Amino acid sequence: MYKLILLWLILVLSFTDIKSQNFNIVDSNDVFFDFINSKCFNNASVSFYAYNLDDNKKIYSYNENLSLVPASVLKTVTTATALQVLRPFYRFKTKLQYTGTIDSLGNLNGNLIIKGGGDPTLGSERFKKTYYSPFFLDKWIDTIKKSGIKNINGNLIIDDRIFDNNIPTTWVWGDIGNYYGAGAFGISIFDNTYKLILASPDTAKGPVKIKQIIPDIDSMRMENYLLSSKRNRDMAYIFGDPLTNIRLVQGTIPLKRDSFIVKGSIPNPPKFLGKYFLKYLINNNLKLNGTITIINNKDFNYKTDTIPKKNIYTTKSPYLKNIITLTNTYSINLYAQHIFKAISLRQVKQATNITAANYIKNFWRKKGINTSGMELYDGCGLSRYNVITAKQIAEILIYMNKKSKYFKYFYNSLPIAGKSGTLSRTFRNKYLKNNLRAKSGTITKVKNYAGYFKTLKGKNIAFVIMINNYNGSSKNINNKIQNLLTKIYFRN
Repeated sequence: MYKLILLWLILVLSFTDIKSQNFNIVDSNDVFFDFINSKCFNNASVSFYAYNLDDNKKIYSYNENLSLVPASVLKTVTTATALQVLRPFYRFKTKLQYTGTIDSLGNLNGNLIIKGGGDPTLGSERFKKTYYSPFFLDKWIDTIKKSGIKNINGNLIIDDRIFDNNIPTTWVWGDIGNYYGAGAFGISIFDNTYKLILASPDTAKGPVKIKQIIPDIDSMRMENYLLSSKRNRDMAYIFGDPLTNIRLVQGTIPLKRDSFIVKGSIPNPPKFLGKYFLKYLINNNLKLNGTITIINNKDFNYKTDTIPKKNIYTTKSPYLKNIITLTNTYSINLYAQHIFKAISLRQVKQATNITAANYIKNFWRKKGINTSGMELYDGCGLSRYNVITAKQIAEILIYMNKKSKYFKYFYNSLPIAGKSGTLSRTFRNKYLKNNLRAKSGTITKVKNYAGYFKTLKGKNIAFVIMINNYNGSSKNINNKIQNLLTKIYFRN
Protein backbone atom coordinates (compact mmCIF):
# COMPACT_ATOMS: atom_id res chain seq x y z
CA MET A 1 0.00 0.00 0.00
CA TYR A 2 2.82 2.35 0.95
CA LYS A 3 4.52 1.69 -2.41
CA LEU A 4 1.29 2.47 -4.30
CA ILE A 5 0.86 5.78 -2.48
CA LEU A 6 4.50 6.69 -3.12
CA LEU A 7 4.13 5.85 -6.83
CA TRP A 8 0.97 7.94 -7.01
CA LEU A 9 2.75 10.90 -5.43
CA ILE A 10 5.66 10.59 -7.86
CA LEU A 11 3.27 10.53 -10.81
CA VAL A 12 1.35 13.59 -9.56
CA LEU A 13 4.52 15.56 -8.88
CA SER A 14 5.97 14.57 -12.27
CA PHE A 15 2.81 15.64 -14.07
CA THR A 16 2.78 18.93 -12.17
CA ASP A 17 6.41 19.53 -13.06
CA ILE A 18 5.78 18.74 -16.75
CA LYS A 19 2.74 20.99 -16.77
CA SER A 20 4.68 23.86 -15.23
CA GLN A 21 7.42 23.48 -17.83
CA ASN A 22 5.22 23.28 -20.91
CA PHE A 23 2.31 25.50 -19.92
CA ASN A 24 2.48 28.81 -18.10
CA ILE A 25 0.13 28.74 -15.12
CA VAL A 26 -1.36 32.19 -14.52
CA ASP A 27 -2.97 33.00 -11.17
CA SER A 28 -5.93 35.34 -10.71
CA ASN A 29 -3.71 38.24 -9.62
CA ASP A 30 -1.59 38.16 -12.75
CA VAL A 31 -2.10 40.79 -15.48
CA PHE A 32 -2.58 37.91 -17.94
CA PHE A 33 -5.34 36.11 -16.07
CA ASP A 34 -8.37 37.62 -17.84
CA PHE A 35 -6.49 37.78 -21.13
CA ILE A 36 -5.34 34.16 -21.28
CA ASN A 37 -8.62 32.77 -19.99
CA SER A 38 -10.67 34.37 -22.76
CA LYS A 39 -12.65 31.91 -24.89
CA CYS A 40 -11.15 33.39 -28.05
CA PHE A 41 -7.83 31.78 -27.08
CA ASN A 42 -9.19 28.29 -26.41
CA ASN A 43 -7.61 27.00 -29.62
CA ALA A 44 -4.86 29.58 -29.93
CA SER A 45 -1.13 29.66 -29.41
CA VAL A 46 -0.21 32.76 -27.41
CA SER A 47 3.22 34.14 -26.59
CA PHE A 48 4.26 37.31 -24.78
CA TYR A 49 7.44 38.98 -23.65
CA ALA A 50 7.88 42.35 -21.96
CA TYR A 51 11.15 43.94 -20.83
CA ASN A 52 11.82 47.01 -18.71
CA LEU A 53 14.51 48.88 -20.63
CA ASP A 54 15.26 51.26 -17.76
CA ASP A 55 15.70 48.59 -15.09
CA ASN A 56 17.20 46.05 -17.54
CA LYS A 57 14.95 43.19 -16.54
CA LYS A 58 12.21 40.99 -17.93
CA ILE A 59 8.90 41.89 -16.31
CA TYR A 60 6.45 39.51 -17.98
CA SER A 61 6.65 36.45 -20.19
CA TYR A 62 4.30 33.73 -21.36
CA ASN A 63 5.34 30.91 -23.72
CA GLU A 64 8.32 33.09 -24.64
CA ASN A 65 10.14 30.30 -26.50
CA LEU A 66 7.18 29.11 -28.56
CA SER A 67 7.86 29.38 -32.32
CA LEU A 68 4.94 31.13 -33.99
CA VAL A 69 4.09 32.69 -37.35
CA PRO A 70 5.17 36.35 -37.12
CA ALA A 71 3.40 37.80 -40.19
CA SER A 72 4.59 41.38 -40.78
CA VAL A 73 6.17 41.69 -37.34
CA LEU A 74 9.06 39.97 -39.12
CA LYS A 75 9.78 43.32 -40.80
CA THR A 76 11.27 44.49 -37.49
CA VAL A 77 13.93 41.78 -37.85
CA THR A 78 14.67 42.64 -41.49
CA THR A 79 14.82 46.41 -40.97
CA ALA A 80 16.85 46.18 -37.75
CA THR A 81 19.39 43.99 -39.56
CA ALA A 82 19.50 46.38 -42.51
CA LEU A 83 20.26 49.38 -40.30
CA GLN A 84 23.15 47.47 -38.74
CA VAL A 85 24.52 46.05 -41.99
CA LEU A 86 23.69 48.54 -44.75
CA ARG A 87 23.53 51.63 -42.48
CA PRO A 88 20.87 54.37 -42.57
CA PHE A 89 22.31 56.37 -45.48
CA TYR A 90 22.68 53.47 -47.90
CA ARG A 91 21.19 54.13 -51.36
CA PHE A 92 20.24 51.75 -54.16
CA LYS A 93 21.61 52.75 -57.57
CA THR A 94 20.18 52.21 -61.06
CA LYS A 95 22.64 52.97 -63.86
CA LEU A 96 22.09 54.11 -67.43
CA GLN A 97 24.99 52.94 -69.62
CA TYR A 98 25.99 52.31 -73.19
CA THR A 99 28.51 50.23 -75.12
CA GLY A 100 30.18 51.12 -78.39
CA THR A 101 30.71 54.60 -79.82
CA ILE A 102 28.66 57.63 -80.86
CA ASP A 103 29.45 58.96 -84.34
CA SER A 104 29.17 62.52 -85.64
CA LEU A 105 25.58 61.95 -86.79
CA GLY A 106 24.44 60.89 -83.31
CA ASN A 107 24.31 57.17 -84.02
CA LEU A 108 25.11 54.98 -81.04
CA ASN A 109 26.79 51.95 -82.56
CA GLY A 110 26.27 49.80 -79.53
CA ASN A 111 23.73 48.98 -76.85
CA LEU A 112 21.85 51.17 -74.38
CA ILE A 113 21.77 49.50 -70.95
CA ILE A 114 19.64 49.94 -67.85
CA LYS A 115 21.57 48.20 -65.08
CA GLY A 116 19.39 47.39 -62.09
CA GLY A 117 20.57 48.01 -58.56
CA GLY A 118 17.69 46.47 -56.65
CA ASP A 119 15.96 49.79 -55.97
CA PRO A 120 12.41 49.15 -54.65
CA THR A 121 11.42 52.82 -55.05
CA LEU A 122 12.20 53.44 -58.72
CA GLY A 123 9.33 55.57 -60.03
CA SER A 124 7.38 55.19 -56.79
CA GLU A 125 4.52 57.60 -56.15
CA ARG A 126 5.52 57.52 -52.48
CA PHE A 127 8.70 59.49 -53.28
CA LYS A 128 7.56 61.41 -56.34
CA LYS A 129 7.66 64.83 -54.67
CA THR A 130 11.10 64.42 -53.14
CA TYR A 131 13.38 62.13 -55.11
CA TYR A 132 11.71 61.56 -58.46
CA SER A 133 10.63 65.03 -59.57
CA PRO A 134 11.13 65.62 -62.43
CA PHE A 135 10.22 62.09 -63.38
CA PHE A 136 13.31 59.86 -63.49
CA LEU A 137 12.65 58.76 -67.08
CA ASP A 138 12.79 62.41 -68.19
CA LYS A 139 16.23 62.58 -66.59
CA TRP A 140 17.30 59.55 -68.60
CA ILE A 141 16.01 61.05 -71.85
CA ASP A 142 17.77 64.36 -71.16
CA THR A 143 21.02 62.55 -70.41
CA ILE A 144 20.82 60.48 -73.61
CA LYS A 145 20.27 63.61 -75.69
CA LYS A 146 23.08 65.49 -73.94
CA SER A 147 25.37 62.56 -74.73
CA GLY A 148 24.72 63.24 -78.41
CA ILE A 149 22.68 60.10 -79.07
CA LYS A 150 19.92 60.37 -81.67
CA ASN A 151 19.67 56.76 -82.89
CA ILE A 152 20.57 53.50 -81.21
CA ASN A 153 22.00 50.94 -83.62
CA GLY A 154 21.84 48.21 -81.05
CA ASN A 155 19.63 46.78 -78.33
CA LEU A 156 18.01 48.18 -75.22
CA ILE A 157 19.37 45.84 -72.54
CA ILE A 158 17.60 45.55 -69.21
CA ASP A 159 20.13 44.06 -66.80
CA ASP A 160 18.17 42.54 -63.90
CA ARG A 161 20.89 40.25 -62.55
CA ILE A 162 21.68 41.86 -59.22
CA PHE A 163 18.88 39.85 -57.52
CA ASP A 164 17.38 36.52 -58.33
CA ASN A 165 13.79 37.13 -59.39
CA ASN A 166 12.31 34.19 -57.56
CA ILE A 167 9.14 34.65 -55.55
CA PRO A 168 9.56 32.75 -52.25
CA THR A 169 8.28 29.23 -52.86
CA THR A 170 6.24 29.33 -49.65
CA TRP A 171 4.08 32.30 -50.66
CA VAL A 172 0.42 31.52 -51.23
CA TRP A 173 -0.76 31.48 -54.86
CA GLY A 174 -3.68 33.73 -53.92
CA ASP A 175 -1.27 36.46 -52.78
CA ILE A 176 1.27 36.84 -55.57
CA GLY A 177 -1.05 38.37 -58.17
CA ASN A 178 -2.00 41.15 -55.76
CA TYR A 179 0.08 44.24 -55.02
CA TYR A 180 1.13 42.97 -51.58
CA GLY A 181 2.50 39.80 -53.21
CA ALA A 182 4.74 41.56 -55.73
CA GLY A 183 8.19 40.03 -55.96
CA ALA A 184 11.53 41.82 -55.53
CA PHE A 185 13.42 42.15 -58.82
CA GLY A 186 16.80 43.65 -59.65
CA ILE A 187 14.73 46.22 -61.53
CA SER A 188 11.40 47.05 -59.91
CA ILE A 189 9.24 49.89 -61.17
CA PHE A 190 6.22 51.85 -59.85
CA ASP A 191 6.26 49.73 -56.66
CA ASN A 192 5.64 46.79 -59.06
CA THR A 193 1.98 47.78 -58.83
CA TYR A 194 -0.76 48.54 -61.32
CA LYS A 195 -4.27 49.80 -60.63
CA LEU A 196 -7.52 48.41 -61.96
CA ILE A 197 -10.14 51.16 -62.21
CA LEU A 198 -13.50 49.42 -61.78
CA ALA A 199 -17.17 50.30 -62.14
CA SER A 200 -19.90 48.31 -60.36
CA PRO A 201 -23.65 48.28 -61.04
CA ASP A 202 -26.38 49.48 -58.66
CA THR A 203 -27.53 45.97 -57.83
CA ALA A 204 -25.75 43.13 -56.04
CA LYS A 205 -24.20 40.19 -57.92
CA GLY A 206 -23.92 42.19 -61.12
CA PRO A 207 -20.85 42.10 -63.39
CA VAL A 208 -18.10 44.62 -62.65
CA LYS A 209 -16.44 46.42 -65.56
CA ILE A 210 -12.74 47.18 -65.88
CA LYS A 211 -12.56 50.80 -67.06
CA GLN A 212 -8.80 51.23 -67.14
CA ILE A 213 -5.44 49.72 -66.17
CA ILE A 214 -2.84 52.19 -64.85
CA PRO A 215 -0.14 52.07 -66.06
CA ASP A 216 -1.09 50.49 -69.35
CA ILE A 217 0.53 47.06 -69.68
CA ASP A 218 1.02 45.76 -73.21
CA SER A 219 -0.59 42.39 -73.90
CA MET A 220 -2.21 42.17 -70.46
CA ARG A 221 -4.97 39.55 -70.66
CA MET A 222 -7.44 40.04 -67.83
CA GLU A 223 -10.12 37.41 -67.20
CA ASN A 224 -12.71 39.27 -65.19
CA TYR A 225 -15.15 37.43 -62.91
CA LEU A 226 -15.75 40.29 -60.47
CA LEU A 227 -19.23 40.87 -59.09
CA SER A 228 -20.83 43.69 -57.12
CA SER A 229 -21.77 43.19 -53.48
CA LYS A 230 -23.69 44.91 -50.67
CA ARG A 231 -20.61 44.45 -48.49
CA ASN A 232 -18.71 47.72 -48.27
CA ARG A 233 -15.34 46.02 -48.59
CA ASP A 234 -12.73 45.23 -51.21
CA MET A 235 -13.04 41.45 -51.60
CA ALA A 236 -11.35 41.27 -55.01
CA TYR A 237 -8.39 38.97 -55.62
CA ILE A 238 -6.04 38.81 -58.58
CA PHE A 239 -4.34 35.58 -59.62
CA GLY A 240 -1.43 35.15 -62.01
CA ASP A 241 2.15 34.06 -62.55
CA PRO A 242 4.70 36.80 -61.73
CA LEU A 243 6.33 36.55 -65.17
CA THR A 244 3.32 36.24 -67.48
CA ASN A 245 0.67 38.74 -68.58
CA ILE A 246 -2.36 36.53 -67.94
CA ARG A 247 -4.43 37.58 -64.93
CA LEU A 248 -7.67 36.30 -63.43
CA VAL A 249 -9.61 38.60 -61.12
CA GLN A 250 -12.52 37.37 -59.04
CA GLY A 251 -14.44 38.16 -55.88
CA THR A 252 -16.52 41.24 -55.12
CA ILE A 253 -16.35 45.01 -54.74
CA PRO A 254 -19.06 47.29 -53.29
CA LEU A 255 -21.98 48.12 -55.55
CA LYS A 256 -22.67 51.61 -56.95
CA ARG A 257 -18.99 52.49 -57.49
CA ASP A 258 -17.80 54.41 -60.53
CA SER A 259 -14.01 54.38 -59.99
CA PHE A 260 -13.16 51.70 -57.46
CA ILE A 261 -9.44 50.86 -57.32
CA VAL A 262 -7.98 47.37 -56.92
CA LYS A 263 -4.21 46.94 -57.10
CA GLY A 264 -2.25 44.08 -58.64
CA SER A 265 1.42 43.15 -59.09
CA ILE A 266 3.03 44.14 -62.39
CA PRO A 267 4.07 41.00 -64.30
CA ASN A 268 7.77 40.81 -65.13
CA PRO A 269 8.76 44.36 -64.04
CA PRO A 270 12.10 44.42 -65.95
CA LYS A 271 10.34 43.59 -69.21
CA PHE A 272 7.61 46.10 -68.43
CA LEU A 273 10.19 48.86 -67.84
CA GLY A 274 11.89 48.01 -71.14
CA LYS A 275 8.67 48.44 -73.10
CA TYR A 276 7.65 51.51 -71.11
CA PHE A 277 11.01 53.21 -71.71
CA LEU A 278 10.96 52.33 -75.41
CA LYS A 279 7.78 54.41 -75.71
CA TYR A 280 9.62 57.28 -74.04
CA LEU A 281 12.45 56.96 -76.55
CA ILE A 282 10.04 57.00 -79.50
CA ASN A 283 8.06 59.93 -78.13
CA ASN A 284 11.32 61.87 -77.85
CA ASN A 285 12.42 61.08 -81.42
CA LEU A 286 15.06 58.61 -80.29
CA LYS A 287 15.09 55.55 -82.53
CA LEU A 288 15.97 52.05 -81.38
CA ASN A 289 17.00 49.82 -84.31
CA GLY A 290 17.49 46.71 -82.18
CA THR A 291 15.29 44.87 -79.71
CA ILE A 292 14.57 44.89 -75.98
CA THR A 293 16.75 42.27 -74.29
CA ILE A 294 16.16 41.17 -70.70
CA ILE A 295 19.06 39.53 -68.90
CA ASN A 296 18.52 38.05 -65.47
CA ASN A 297 20.39 35.85 -63.03
CA LYS A 298 20.30 32.81 -65.32
CA ASP A 299 22.37 34.83 -67.82
CA PHE A 300 25.13 35.35 -65.27
CA ASN A 301 27.88 35.53 -67.88
CA TYR A 302 26.25 37.57 -70.62
CA LYS A 303 28.00 37.84 -73.97
CA THR A 304 28.55 41.64 -73.73
CA ASP A 305 29.90 41.61 -70.17
CA THR A 306 33.50 41.94 -71.37
CA ILE A 307 32.72 44.95 -73.58
CA PRO A 308 33.59 48.31 -71.95
CA LYS A 309 30.60 50.36 -70.80
CA LYS A 310 30.20 54.06 -70.24
CA ASN A 311 28.00 55.14 -67.34
CA ILE A 312 26.06 58.29 -68.26
CA TYR A 313 23.59 58.60 -65.40
CA THR A 314 22.90 57.07 -61.98
CA THR A 315 19.48 57.22 -60.37
CA LYS A 316 19.89 56.99 -56.62
CA SER A 317 17.16 55.84 -54.29
CA PRO A 318 16.09 57.69 -51.16
CA TYR A 319 18.19 56.90 -48.10
CA LEU A 320 17.57 53.50 -46.55
CA LYS A 321 16.32 55.13 -43.35
CA ASN A 322 13.48 56.73 -45.33
CA ILE A 323 12.65 53.48 -47.09
CA ILE A 324 12.61 51.65 -43.75
CA THR A 325 10.25 54.24 -42.30
CA LEU A 326 7.71 53.53 -45.03
CA THR A 327 8.36 49.78 -44.82
CA ASN A 328 7.43 49.60 -41.13
CA THR A 329 4.84 52.38 -41.00
CA TYR A 330 2.75 51.04 -43.88
CA SER A 331 3.97 47.42 -43.86
CA ILE A 332 5.21 47.40 -47.47
CA ASN A 333 6.16 43.85 -48.40
CA LEU A 334 7.99 44.83 -51.60
CA TYR A 335 10.35 47.18 -49.78
CA ALA A 336 11.05 44.61 -47.08
CA GLN A 337 11.89 41.99 -49.71
CA HIS A 338 14.29 44.31 -51.50
CA ILE A 339 15.99 45.21 -48.22
CA PHE A 340 16.12 41.50 -47.33
CA LYS A 341 17.99 40.67 -50.54
CA ALA A 342 20.21 43.75 -50.38
CA ILE A 343 21.51 42.63 -46.98
CA SER A 344 22.50 39.27 -48.46
CA LEU A 345 24.07 40.87 -51.54
CA ARG A 346 26.24 43.11 -49.39
CA GLN A 347 27.39 40.37 -47.04
CA VAL A 348 27.55 37.13 -49.04
CA LYS A 349 27.57 38.47 -52.64
CA GLN A 350 24.35 36.63 -53.46
CA ALA A 351 20.80 37.93 -53.33
CA THR A 352 18.46 34.99 -52.94
CA ASN A 353 15.75 34.27 -50.40
CA ILE A 354 17.79 31.40 -48.95
CA THR A 355 21.06 33.30 -48.59
CA ALA A 356 19.29 36.30 -47.05
CA ALA A 357 17.41 34.15 -44.53
CA ASN A 358 20.55 32.27 -43.51
CA TYR A 359 22.61 35.43 -43.13
CA ILE A 360 20.04 37.24 -40.96
CA LYS A 361 19.62 34.25 -38.67
CA ASN A 362 23.40 33.91 -38.26
CA PHE A 363 23.79 37.66 -37.76
CA TRP A 364 21.58 37.66 -34.68
CA ARG A 365 23.05 34.42 -33.38
CA LYS A 366 26.46 36.11 -33.39
CA LYS A 367 24.91 38.97 -31.40
CA GLY A 368 24.14 36.49 -28.63
CA ILE A 369 20.53 35.62 -29.44
CA ASN A 370 19.57 31.96 -29.26
CA THR A 371 18.07 31.43 -32.73
CA SER A 372 16.82 27.91 -32.08
CA GLY A 373 13.27 27.73 -33.40
CA MET A 374 13.76 30.64 -35.81
CA GLU A 375 13.06 29.71 -39.43
CA LEU A 376 12.89 32.42 -42.11
CA TYR A 377 11.60 32.12 -45.67
CA ASP A 378 11.22 35.79 -46.58
CA GLY A 379 11.90 39.23 -45.14
CA CYS A 380 8.39 40.64 -45.04
CA GLY A 381 6.36 37.99 -43.21
CA LEU A 382 4.02 36.98 -46.03
CA SER A 383 5.07 33.33 -45.81
CA ARG A 384 3.25 31.20 -43.25
CA TYR A 385 6.37 29.03 -43.06
CA ASN A 386 8.21 31.75 -41.13
CA VAL A 387 8.40 31.02 -37.41
CA ILE A 388 10.12 32.92 -34.62
CA THR A 389 9.68 33.33 -30.87
CA ALA A 390 8.47 36.36 -28.97
CA LYS A 391 11.68 36.31 -26.97
CA GLN A 392 13.85 36.41 -30.10
CA ILE A 393 12.00 39.43 -31.50
CA ALA A 394 12.09 41.10 -28.08
CA GLU A 395 15.84 40.56 -27.80
CA ILE A 396 16.28 42.27 -31.18
CA LEU A 397 14.16 45.20 -29.93
CA ILE A 398 16.29 45.34 -26.78
CA TYR A 399 19.52 45.17 -28.78
CA MET A 400 18.43 48.05 -31.00
CA ASN A 401 17.56 50.15 -27.94
CA LYS A 402 20.66 49.32 -25.91
CA LYS A 403 23.45 48.73 -28.39
CA SER A 404 22.59 50.10 -31.82
CA LYS A 405 23.84 53.51 -32.96
CA TYR A 406 20.80 53.64 -35.23
CA PHE A 407 18.02 53.14 -32.71
CA LYS A 408 16.38 56.49 -33.44
CA TYR A 409 15.86 55.49 -37.09
CA PHE A 410 14.45 52.13 -36.08
CA TYR A 411 12.18 53.57 -33.40
CA ASN A 412 10.91 56.39 -35.62
CA SER A 413 10.06 53.90 -38.36
CA LEU A 414 7.41 52.21 -36.21
CA PRO A 415 3.78 53.35 -36.48
CA ILE A 416 2.36 55.47 -33.65
CA ALA A 417 -0.69 54.08 -31.85
CA GLY A 418 -3.90 55.83 -32.86
CA LYS A 419 -2.06 58.14 -35.22
CA SER A 420 -0.05 56.70 -38.11
CA GLY A 421 0.29 53.85 -40.56
CA THR A 422 -1.06 50.45 -39.64
CA LEU A 423 -1.74 51.61 -36.05
CA SER A 424 -3.79 54.67 -36.98
CA ARG A 425 -7.00 52.94 -35.81
CA THR A 426 -5.50 50.74 -33.11
CA PHE A 427 -4.73 51.26 -29.39
CA ARG A 428 -6.57 54.56 -29.25
CA ASN A 429 -7.27 54.81 -25.54
CA LYS A 430 -5.68 57.79 -23.78
CA TYR A 431 -2.93 55.68 -22.22
CA LEU A 432 -1.50 54.16 -25.39
CA LYS A 433 -2.40 56.67 -28.10
CA ASN A 434 0.67 58.69 -29.16
CA ASN A 435 2.64 56.69 -26.55
CA LEU A 436 3.04 53.23 -28.05
CA ARG A 437 5.04 52.55 -31.22
CA ALA A 438 4.86 49.07 -32.70
CA LYS A 439 4.96 46.97 -35.85
CA SER A 440 1.80 45.01 -36.43
CA GLY A 441 1.58 41.61 -38.06
CA THR A 442 -1.76 40.41 -39.38
CA ILE A 443 -2.74 37.57 -41.67
CA THR A 444 -5.70 35.21 -41.35
CA LYS A 445 -5.95 34.04 -37.72
CA VAL A 446 -2.65 35.73 -36.82
CA LYS A 447 -2.41 38.91 -34.75
CA ASN A 448 0.97 40.12 -33.54
CA TYR A 449 2.61 43.31 -32.26
CA ALA A 450 6.19 44.24 -31.40
CA GLY A 451 7.42 47.60 -30.17
CA TYR A 452 7.80 50.02 -27.32
CA PHE A 453 5.74 52.13 -24.92
CA LYS A 454 6.16 54.13 -21.72
CA THR A 455 4.32 53.28 -18.49
CA LEU A 456 2.54 55.56 -16.01
CA LYS A 457 5.74 55.68 -13.92
CA GLY A 458 7.81 56.63 -16.94
CA LYS A 459 9.39 53.23 -17.52
CA ASN A 460 10.26 52.32 -21.11
CA ILE A 461 8.98 48.89 -22.10
CA ALA A 462 9.87 46.70 -25.07
CA PHE A 463 7.16 44.14 -25.77
CA VAL A 464 6.16 41.41 -28.19
CA ILE A 465 2.80 39.67 -28.31
CA MET A 466 2.08 36.86 -30.77
CA ILE A 467 -1.26 35.12 -31.24
CA ASN A 468 -1.85 32.37 -33.80
CA ASN A 469 -5.18 30.63 -34.53
CA TYR A 470 -7.47 32.71 -32.35
CA ASN A 471 -11.27 32.57 -32.47
CA GLY A 472 -13.49 35.56 -33.13
CA SER A 473 -12.88 38.88 -34.82
CA SER A 474 -9.65 40.78 -35.30
CA LYS A 475 -11.23 43.81 -33.63
CA ASN A 476 -12.04 41.80 -30.51
CA ILE A 477 -8.44 40.54 -30.28
CA ASN A 478 -7.11 44.07 -30.62
CA ASN A 479 -9.35 45.22 -27.77
CA LYS A 480 -8.05 42.45 -25.54
CA ILE A 481 -4.45 43.28 -26.39
CA GLN A 482 -5.13 46.95 -25.63
CA ASN A 483 -6.58 46.01 -22.23
CA LEU A 484 -3.53 43.85 -21.47
CA LEU A 485 -1.05 46.58 -22.40
CA THR A 486 -3.03 49.13 -20.42
CA LYS A 487 -2.76 46.95 -17.29
CA ILE A 488 1.00 46.82 -17.77
CA TYR A 489 0.98 50.60 -18.27
CA PHE A 490 -0.56 51.09 -14.81
CA ARG A 491 1.40 48.43 -12.93
CA ASN A 492 4.93 49.42 -13.96
